[in-house]
Amino acid sequence: MVNFFYSMSAQNKLIQNTVMEFCDCSLEDKLRYAEKNKKPMSMEEIKCYMKQIFNGLKQMHDQGIAHRDLKPENILLKVPGNDTNLINPVRHYQVDQTTLELKICDMGAAKVLDKTRHYNTPYVVSRYYRAPELILGSNKYDESIDIWATGCILFELITRTPMFPGDAEGMQILEMA
Repeated sequence: MVNFFYSMSAQNKLIQNTVMEFCDCSLEDKLRYAEKNKKPMSMEEIKCYMKQIFNGLKQMHDQGIAHRDLKPENILLKVPGNDTNLINPVRHYQVDQTTLELKICDMGAAKVLDKTRHYNTPYVVSRYYRAPELILGSNKYDESIDIWATGCILFELITRTPMFPGDAEGMQILEMA
């Protein structure tokens, strides 16, 4: 995060705005590009993404913070020195673990979890990436819900399709069974 500021909405509600450095695309953009062009991502590329996601989560989880909305749209990719390709930023570039930067964004649902009183809302995480305990309505969960979401992202990177694409929570449970 570079900066933040507050503004007022048309309905006179306070809005917090965050300013981040420019990133080339999201992991969701890369997935849609791969699907559209019928080009799977290489295992090297997937490993690079996953390593950085897990490293980012470790930093958050070591602080007791759960992201609670991890999904491909909330993972940004930055290719240092890529100022010339702003027209088509999701092209298949050569992935180099030493230069590609992955950024976990949208911390709007993130919080330090209450592990003693369990005042954590179960209605977090986008449906395709929601852990079973959240689908079942439990407010007793920990940072492992982010690990579940990351596993769902890994599956999607490999297959180019969501693991549990149910359109309602009941369907999600059936997909998991």
